[in-house]
Amino acid sequence: KGGGGGAAVFMSCQAAAFDGGTVVFALFAEANSIFPTVTTTAFFRLYTAVPIFTLLTALLVWPNKILPDPLSSGRKKSYVGAGSPYLSPATVLTTSPTTLRDAPLSVVLTRPPFYCLAFWVSVHILKLNFVVATLNDQLQYAYLSDPKTVDNLIRIFGAMLPFGFVALPAVAYMLSKSTIICFQVANIVSVVYGSVLAFVPDQALYQVIFVFTSVATLRQFVYSTVFHQTGELFGFKNYGVILGLTNVVVSAVSLVQGPLVEWAESKHNYFWANVTMLLMTLPLFVIVYWTVPGENEVPPPATEAKRRTK
Repeated sequence: KGGGGGAAVFMSCQAAAFDGGTVVFALFAEANSIFPTVTTTAFFRLYTAVPIFTLLTALLVWPNKILPDPLSSGRKKSYVGAGSPYLSPATVLTTSPTTLRDAPLSVVLTRPPFYCLAFWVSVHILKLNFVVATLNDQLQYAYLSDPKTVDNLIRIFGAMLPFGFVALPAVAYMLSKSTIICFQVANIVSVVYGSVLAFVPDQALYQVIFVFTSVATLRQFVYSTVFHQTGELFGFKNYGVILGLTNVVVSAVSLVQGPLVEWAESKHNYFWANVTMLLMTLPLFVIVYWTVPGENEVPPPATEAKRRTK
């Protein structure tokens, strides 16, 4: 269970690239403090090279079909197992017609595992986005008489944020051992940093150790787990579509962020908003048990059921 180490590392690397890419903005902030003439407008004009490069490589380089695996010659090609182009050849994921792996999309979308997994990632991403969007204001409310501490904390947070990838080896190791461990560790970390924001927001050391470190690493942690578990649960036949639908759920749940921010700003205090986020985390400790393979079987076809009763 949990797949092989190669697959786990691969999925973790994909997720680590999300936050690792933000180092560009940290470097620009430092460059702007040294060379004030380099404006934000000029920076984003230069940054357009990134989407242009991505578009060109997508059109000219990215394959439009599954790449053959030289190690799978003589075997039937599959989206799963050692011949999968998405996994390490050392990873062997067994396939059963009675599981959700490679089941039709219409079946996947009528089963609890998809919604439990999507809700789990949605709550975590909502919380992380909420913290990133409001941390400046939260710190200003917590240190009303100490703007220098606020500035220092914001600079520390900005420097730490791109380095979420440092947790990659630990995440890959845990995924290769047990996905449930990853789910629950993410939940525990979320409760810890949420508790600091809600109950001791004026403790600078706690902010750096628990909040900043958690927010910097947890997004990569969450997406690594989701990428990995989507393949484990549903296979790779509809992998991209399922991830896309998961992100639709994430976006829908994230609509809560706006009203929460307005509520907190109207009270000039983020206590109740942070407590609400904390309470949203608690059900996640339970729903993750619907996201592990083995318990989420698809009923066998009617003909097969009739044959078994004979």
